[in-house]
Amino acid sequence: MSLASSVLGACGSSTSKASSDFNWGSIMAHDVGTVVLRHLASTAESTRTTRLISKDCRQLVDSRVHGLKANLSALSSSQQLTSRFPRLRRLSFERLSSSSSASQLLTQLVQQQPKLLVRLQELDLSSCFGLEADVLVQLLRGCSGLRSLALPPLASSVQSNRHDFVEAITTHAGQLTQLLGAGDYICPASVQLLPQLSQLQSLDIAPGPHSSLLLTPAALQPLKQLHHLQRLQLGNHLARYDTFLLAGQLPQLSSLVFEYADDSSASHADLAPLMASSSLQELQLCNVICSDEVLGVLARTRVSKLTLRAGRFSASRKGAAALAQQLLALQMRVNDADMQAFAAALPALTGLRSLSLSVHRASETCTELMQAIFSLPQLQSLALSSHYNGLKEAEASNLPLLPSLQRLSLSNHFNDTTLQLLLRAAPSLRSLKLSSCSAVSDTGLTAVPQLCSKLREVHLELMRGAGAAGVAALAAGRCVARVVVEGCRNVNSQECRSLQQQLAGQKLDLEIVKLN
Repeated sequence: MSLASSVLGACGSSTSKASSDFNWGSIMAHDVGTVVLRHLASTAESTRTTRLISKDCRQLVDSRVHGLKANLSALSSSQQLTSRFPRLRRLSFERLSSSSSASQLLTQLVQQQPKLLVRLQELDLSSCFGLEADVLVQLLRGCSGLRSLALPPLASSVQSNRHDFVEAITTHAGQLTQLLGAGDYICPASVQLLPQLSQLQSLDIAPGPHSSLLLTPAALQPLKQLHHLQRLQLGNHLARYDTFLLAGQLPQLSSLVFEYADDSSASHADLAPLMASSSLQELQLCNVICSDEVLGVLARTRVSKLTLRAGRFSASRKGAAALAQQLLALQMRVNDADMQAFAAALPALTGLRSLSLSVHRASETCTELMQAIFSLPQLQSLALSSHYNGLKEAEASNLPLLPSLQRLSLSNHFNDTTLQLLLRAAPSLRSLKLSSCSAVSDTGLTAVPQLCSKLREVHLELMRGAGAAGVAALAAGRCVARVVVEGCRNVNSQECRSLQQQLAGQKLDLEIVKLN
């Protein structure tokens, strides 16, 4: 991969001082045209075994950076943004908790860097807590070319004039194609203003978990005028017949998402208007009872990606068969009460390419479920999160081979044995992610390359049992091209440097980020 193709910024080295100056020499080549700036504690570590960028090629990198994601503490002033990144188009901030520091830097941007703001096309403020209304409005006035805006959590200074703020968005950012995090800003009166954003393609107006201002389906009717809208995200209280009727009338809507906010539940009768939609492909429902009737309605739509959050599963194998070739991706939660019914119905979904399951069980065995999963002939991506009781050795034994599986993600209660049993059934695996699997040790990680000879990428996140020996074994895999180690506290700075030396000369990305 060439240096010019992309860049990624990483945290400063373990020897950097805890000051407001960022160690620009730690920017590293990577696979996207975006820089991430982090300013972590002195234990933070980030390494790359090849093409570590130094001062000699800093200007080459900076001239190609179009995106920046930064922790505000990594920037001492707004001047650093324009001086280092003259072509910046995308700007976002991460892990912010201080409203004063956020407001200070953003005010500097408004006052000192008007040319930068004019160039910005994407602005993500979703991590900027407590931003004052006047700062937000000033930003909008300066960002005349903005196409994507993610709003910050609603501050008290904005609550009393939500309508005026939405009016400022439509006035100063009329070319937006994406508006995210707007749920707590939208009131019934301000919905009337949204059609002024005539180019809008993605709209998120799902309220926060503690919102006291909830829209009604009738208040959404002005959205009919958004003829280019492709993705709509709403609160679950709006999962009603009239809302689905509206969705069926939006000519380009391909994704409809309901976020969990209350105990509302849509019935198959509520869903019926979706049969009129010729464009809807992705649907997320909350608290729904997934019955044969519900699947029957979905079979008469074009939905190929379905997410069920909470709720119950009571459909039969015959009911699931109605979606056999139509449903390509399924994400849901399975508990004791649903285990047997879901395990019996799953094999009927023969066209499934992607499956993400959060398994919450206290007593039921999941042997049948595991057998059903590994019998899906076209499954390429599998994500399993095991809660309460972890996967037992007997439940992971004697699984049929699943040669189509290329991506596997495991989280929570898995151990060395169950990990290895799952990998034996996935001989063509290309990507493996392990998250919060505290019972997986270096012993289990060391066996991974032998079990998965085609593995190219491994991501370890919050793995308390992972150490440098396990990371080194993964990195030594014949086809492994990238290893990401994040928040694994047993991988220390000295071991990182030793790993870098051991792997010198290999064409391998090794990214180690140690978080407090």
